[in-house]
Amino acid sequence: MGTSDVMILSEVVIVPALKDIIPAPFECQSYNPEWTNHLHLAICYDSTQWRLEKYDEDFLIPEVDLGIWGHRPAIHAKLCRVDGDCMFQILGIHLAAGRNTEKRSQQIEVIQQELNKQDNPLPTIIAGDWNSYNSFQNKLDEDDIDIFERILSDSPLEFASVTRDIPSFKNGKWARVYDHIVVSSQLKKIESRGYEACRPNPDLSNSFLMALAIVFLGSESSLAGDQLAENESYYYGATEADKTGFSLKQKLHDILDGYHISQTGRPDKMVASCDLKSQDTCYRHLNLGYKTARRLLFGSLHLDGSSKSSYSVTTYYCLSEINNDQLPKSKSLGPMKIPSSQIVNTEHSWPQSKFSSKFPKGIQKADLHALFPVRHHVNSTRGSVPYGIVETIRKQPCEESALGYNKNNELVFEPSEASKGDVARATFYFAVRYKKTIDATQEAVLRQWHELDPVTPEELERNEQIFQSQHVRNPFVDHPEWVAQINDF
Repeated sequence: MGTSDVMILSEVVIVPALKDIIPAPFECQSYNPEWTNHLHLAICYDSTQWRLEKYDEDFLIPEVDLGIWGHRPAIHAKLCRVDGDCMFQILGIHLAAGRNTEKRSQQIEVIQQELNKQDNPLPTIIAGDWNSYNSFQNKLDEDDIDIFERILSDSPLEFASVTRDIPSFKNGKWARVYDHIVVSSQLKKIESRGYEACRPNPDLSNSFLMALAIVFLGSESSLAGDQLAENESYYYGATEADKTGFSLKQKLHDILDGYHISQTGRPDKMVASCDLKSQDTCYRHLNLGYKTARRLLFGSLHLDGSSKSSYSVTTYYCLSEINNDQLPKSKSLGPMKIPSSQIVNTEHSWPQSKFSSKFPKGIQKADLHALFPVRHHVNSTRGSVPYGIVETIRKQPCEESALGYNKNNELVFEPSEASKGDVARATFYFAVRYKKTIDATQEAVLRQWHELDPVTPEELERNEQIFQSQHVRNPFVDHPEWVAQINDF
């Protein structure tokens, strides 16, 4: 079982038989302890770490029962830390067998309706015996799982199958029947695998067991100030407070670009290198990739609301709100979703055309500290123009921002007052992280903005969430005073 402390097992027919191979402190729950076979799903968890919490008065959603034996309801439970919050919910299903996609679809609709009752659904896993057919078998234009995912898309969560290529049975008349593990978009698959039926206990499973490893892709919970301070103080290690000028700038670059060994209750240890794959305490700035960075930007860091009807993102520069009424359904806002780039776009506060040639372009492009959500036309208006104070307006994409000429007749872009401090600190960060320089005119303006628009609690939380995702912090959000201690960016 490795280091797992939660297992969701599909195609387990005789659930009590699990006791023979899964020792205490693991406990396993299925539909009903009085039933002994044909259950197909078990949730097993380390009872010293987790507790299984019921929804309503029972674990069951009886309305899903469309079978002839009364063995096809759905199990619905929240998995919670023993002394803490509930982390995610599990729905275990056993859908109708045979070439009957319509009946299976009806059962999935009940699941979708159940999710719609929830105001703010937890990250969700749906697993079990789907009896799913492909389009060749069901004589339709699409696979069962595509139909099921479309039905589930009307719930508050976005789902996708993560075990699509694993058949439930190797041979026989059910050889091309597929079961699935479907997860909501707050979760990401690490690995999924099909295992042959356990022997010498043929009653345990009549087909394949499927295993899935998942991670959370971000947290929507707020972080307390003392947690932020603790993470911040450990991250910078033994950085001397009296360093100034180039020595502080170089020291910060080494911290942002270097290898860290985390130490319990002590500052990080900076090392020349360490094994990122096998050494749990080793970490370094992680290149998320541009797609994942955008998913986090729009679908976590700046996503407000708790359902499709209430999701929104407030853009920078113009401070306007984007919601799903303004977006096509196929490219809407939601957890870990990228909305239509024709409406809202990803702004690189440090323009891509001015990236450093000393570092890979990919990590610069995907660096969340430099990315902000803006309206499409505002992104196009700014382009790669430097920041500055506009004296003569050339183009104004909104009342709060303008493109125009400064007092030296240089073309500059001036964002909204509420965005100025954020972009100043993002620009200082980028210059230090990637060893770039800021021209003197722009630097002087950014220093003013940094002082006039100080760090907010929202900016502190964004910095912490980015650190949790890509393992690098913005020092000028954590320590605004360091800007004054560096005399030349």
